[in-house]
Amino acid sequence: MKRVLLSAILAIISAICISAATVAESDRVVVAYVTSWSRVMPDPFCMTHINYAFGHVNDTFDGVRVDNPERLHQMVALKKTNPDLKVMLSVGGWGSGRFSEMAMEGKRRKSFAEDCIRVVEEFGLDGIDIDWEYPTSSAADISSSPKDTDNFTKLMKDLRNRFAENRHLMGGIGSPVFDPLRNSFAFFVCRPVGAVLFVAGITGRGSKAVHQSKR
Repeated sequence: MKRVLLSAILAIISAICISAATVAESDRVVVAYVTSWSRVMPDPFCMTHINYAFGHVNDTFDGVRVDNPERLHQMVALKKTNPDLKVMLSVGGWGSGRFSEMAMEGKRRKSFAEDCIRVVEEFGLDGIDIDWEYPTSSAADISSSPKDTDNFTKLMKDLRNRFAENRHLMGGIGSPVFDPLRNSFAFFVCRPVGAVLFVAGITGRGSKAVHQSKR
């Protein structure tokens, strides 16, 4: 279902694509998720950022595993056509686990952050998007802990400290809170840490940006 949804989103973005000149002049940020399993090649002038879906926390809880690396190379190659395009690896996604185990130990967090840098440099990426769905929640049949919220904050601090040295972008999704009025979950970073460039809020009735920190 998620593959179909992401493919549909990409198709919609392509359908309503505006010209490269318009995007550049408006300073808009247009982010498209491009999946590892699709064969569709996006028009690099239809968006400003590509989030490649997905990478995952590896089996030893201290690094990154990338789905279909060859397709990720193809996405990065689009920067030759549009040098202004930014390509990021989205680590996580629904059902992608091992975040809780990784984030609970400082040594693992730092090793994970270091491996994120390795992936960025190996593939020529502009950054990493952390898509932990979701701290403190096992709804996606992944491990979780009540300490995930604090450990998520520590993880983002470790990533930000390491990424600051390399001037790469970074995104993040935070912890879930149930909203009985909307009968849905809202997701946000519970503790501001000055570590995230962009945080997305996601609910059962759509998504929106809820915070953008100063760069």
